[in-house]
Amino acid sequence: FMEPHKAPEPMTRIYEQATKLSAQQIERLTQIYAQATAKGLDPMVEPLICDIDAPLKTAQWHNNVSQCLTATRASNGGFWISCRGRRMSTLEMCRVQGVQYNELRVEEAGISEQAFRHMIGNSMSGSVIQGVLHSVLQVMGVM
Repeated sequence: FMEPHKAPEPMTRIYEQATKLSAQQIERLTQIYAQATAKGLDPMVEPLICDIDAPLKTAQWHNNVSQCLTATRASNGGFWISCRGRRMSTLEMCRVQGVQYNELRVEEAGISEQAFRHMIGNSMSGSVIQGVLHSVLQVMGVM
């Protein structure tokens, strides 16, 4: 789901992104990076998808797998991608939800980026809908 990785992000760019984080978010990242390192993962190489907005005790991370996007998480910038040193882009959020961003005319509709991200997080991914419909059809005896 991530955008192609052209070249390593310069450390100055990563530092600029990190300076936009709160002290609590930096504390969560530090904890997550320590946990990942203890498991033999390099957060600067592996794409750890980190929920840095959750409370410290419940902050989660996954290696190359995104957690469920909620409206609040998406409108606040999405999850942190460790190897990119930044939050998810709007395009990456669309990919996680199975939305074809290039088919949408968000700018023409006058929708702000934050409002659009909120909509992305408020949507259901195609795989979730498929699973629900499959279960419903089984219960109905159609499948």
